Amino acid sequence: MSPMRRIADRIEYSPTTIYLYFKDKAELLESIARKHSQADSALTKILEQPGDPIERLKRGLLAYVEFGLENPHHYVRHS
Repeated sequence: MSPMRRIADRIEYSPTTIYLYFKDKAELLESIARKHSQADSALTKILEQPGDPIERLKRGLLAYVEFGLENPHHYVRHS
């Protein structure tokens, strides 16, 4: 089974539906990497700020939760 078919099966879409949003697998992976890079960059900035480490950790965790809520499609539910 091709990688795109496996992705389609995993997200419960037809393989052709993916191509409505992305021209190929490379573009899909680039989009995912770019989004996660933005989240990593934001988290790194928070954790590098001066101040109480516990407060920085709380802000970092809050940013991570906010990313998850804004991007639920990045997470897979396991039954």
